[in-house]
Amino acid sequence: MRRNISFDSTEAKKDDVYVKVFLTGTSGSGKSYSSLRLATGMADELERIRGTRPKIIMFNTEGSRGRYYADDFHYNIYPQKNQDLKQEDFTTQFYIEWIEYTAKKETINGVEPIIIIDSATPAWDSAKAQQQKAGGQFKDWAKITPIWNEFKRTLVNSKAHIICCARGKTSWEIDTDSNGKKTVRKLGLGSEMRDGFDYEFTCCFMIDNQTHVASADKDNTQLFNSRTVEKPLTEQDGENLIKWANSGVKNEEVVKVTSESEDVSCDENINEYIKDIKNIIDTMLETCEDAEVTKVIRNEIATTIKKFVKNDKGVAVADYRIIKDVDVAKRVIEALNNIG
Repeated sequence: MRRNISFDSTEAKKDDVYVKVFLTGTSGSGKSYSSLRLATGMADELERIRGTRPKIIMFNTEGSRGRYYADDFHYNIYPQKNQDLKQEDFTTQFYIEWIEYTAKKETINGVEPIIIIDSATPAWDSAKAQQQKAGGQFKDWAKITPIWNEFKRTLVNSKAHIICCARGKTSWEIDTDSNGKKTVRKLGLGSEMRDGFDYEFTCCFMIDNQTHVASADKDNTQLFNSRTVEKPLTEQDGENLIKWANSGVKNEEVVKVTSESEDVSCDENINEYIKDIKNIIDTMLETCEDAEVTKVIRNEIATTIKKFVKNDKGVAVADYRIIKDVDVAKRVIEALNNIG
């Protein structure tokens, strides 16, 4: 039975948003310091416009390094010194629970905290370890992928501004000057995270190991793509991010529009499930190095999707992008995870 859904359009307006920033770079590039500079600027601007200064809270997986800059910045840190947490304790589920708790617990006078995840790499390490423990075969990702996708949803949907750091993959380059002197330079080649993780963020930066310059790999704000000179991230950049995030319609207007639309809440998370399906398919195809195997996998994916998806004429199709029902999307995800 077709729901009573309106097909009328309205003028596009940018709602106020929670900024999600992703920083990656090799060890020593300055991810922690850059994140604290950004967060401090964000807190300054939020205090100016909201009248209450938000807490800056760092989820620290880097041992004592998370406290290196305590004399330069004002921030809270977790875990506390008396909590003896090991790397294996930082599971994907642990991240989810901490983010949800902190976003709610540390909100002051309606002003949500600024969360720094330093770093998210142990969450991915945990997911890989669980996959190996489950058998280490491709089909065993079916047990792990759902919790990883929930981690991404938690980051994206959290009512908090989040700066997420991740360790960078390391490579080395030999530079030769005019006198023939050779020096070795450490390079960053992406992050030690699951492919596509950066897709979830407002801005993504690669930080250079020597200069600490932040190069924008992705910038939905258009604040950084237009820079004439590449430079490190500063408090001013944090202020500008909050100004951009709060340049949309007022919250009161959003509430009014929502309450007047009876069907606006229907399948509100469907886009997230569509992203999950795409990520599963991309991951499956990335593991195939042989053209014939890739062809077989593509056919298997198409056949699987057709079992659940029909177009408006009732014909089974492999286009998962037309899915409108969350339950259908969940069944497709489950079936795809069971391939192999």
